[in-house]
Amino acid sequence: MKNDNLFPEQFFELVFFSKEEYSLINYKEESYLTIGRDRDIKTNFIAVADDGKVYYISCDENDKCYISVNKEVFAKEIFLFKDYISEKRNIIPENPDDSQLKEFTDTFREKISELDCNALYSENTFWSEICEEMEYGLIV
Repeated sequence: MKNDNLFPEQFFELVFFSKEEYSLINYKEESYLTIGRDRDIKTNFIAVADDGKVYYISCDENDKCYISVNKEVFAKEIFLFKDYISEKRNIIPENPDDSQLKEFTDTFREKISELDCNALYSENTFWSEICEEMEYGLIV
């Protein structure tokens, strides 16, 4: 799989398709364009709805999670995250306390919300789950 350079080839456990590999899936009677998937779970997709919004769809679990307002913004969000982590990795202490992790995460929350005000609208969005892992120190 080689993507169309909009996205990195891999981000966390996500891999992105080239434009030639995009395909349509039907989920709950709606059509979605798949642009990527979970690396290990081949029935979990990164998919774009007709309105352009990007979702993580888990077909086996019958679940849909909001990611971004569109795929271009999602790509910007990924690179924002990668830059933020690499920049802060040198600043944050080796064993940060809860207040340091909260500050680290809150700063990222502000930045991601500037790109998409809906990125954190609930606890079940892609970015809210990433932020939760950041706040618990799982991603630093």
